[in-house]
Amino acid sequence: MKYSVLIVDDESHARERLKKYIKSDQDLSISGECSNGVEAVKIIKKKNPDLVFLDVQMPQMDGLGVIETVGAKQMPVTIFVTAYDRFAIQAFKVNAMDYLLKPVAKDRFEESVNRAKEYFSKKENNEINKRMLDLLQEMRPQKQFVDRIMVKTSDRMYLVKVKDIDWIEADDNYAKLHVGNKYHLLRQTMKSLEDTLDPGIFLRIHRSVIVNMDRIKEIQQWFNNEYTVILKDGTELTMSRGYKDKAKEMFKNFI
Repeated sequence: MKYSVLIVDDESHARERLKKYIKSDQDLSISGECSNGVEAVKIIKKKNPDLVFLDVQMPQMDGLGVIETVGAKQMPVTIFVTAYDRFAIQAFKVNAMDYLLKPVAKDRFEESVNRAKEYFSKKENNEINKRMLDLLQEMRPQKQFVDRIMVKTSDRMYLVKVKDIDWIEADDNYAKLHVGNKYHLLRQTMKSLEDTLDPGIFLRIHRSVIVNMDRIKEIQQWFNNEYTVILKDGTELTMSRGYKDKAKEMFKNFI
């Protein structure tokens, strides 16, 4: 059986070396080659190759960016080609199907390909997908969310602890932070503010409303496929249809 192979590397000499090795293996056939991550995503989605030799370091979109864009579960079996340092290589050893260190040696190439063939024969793609997801989490820095927000007034500035915010509403060009029986105005769009808040704590339920999930008492179905979100202090907020699906994932027992 022939396995189709895609080569992704921004260095032409690296691609030529891999092509030479691939042509010497009768079980492999080259289905394409490209020099950047954007083109790689298009080819993977269009041709769905069996195996990809994927360069980690490329301009614009790197190898990990390719996996993120295609989706780890949709990625073909992937062998990384890398010039990363020892620390990063440890992550590839643990989580990747395999990796090749540049310049690629023939014996290491054959070892990696044989390992890939074993995966094909055993159909262990689910394990490969899990490893790539773990790799992305390990190699990509985790996003840091704010725990305090600086609020400015006409004569002073002070900090509001994010955990103290009950809910947030849009107010023209401002975001109104509701904290207990007080509120603070912040000159910031809802979208930019939402991006700084931990999605495990704050949920957008309307284009004009973000709510602290710890403050929710109950959710009631209303008309036109909308819901009323009732907070512990009695505040009633509307959850619009456009945000219902996302909320369903967070509140499976409510909705």
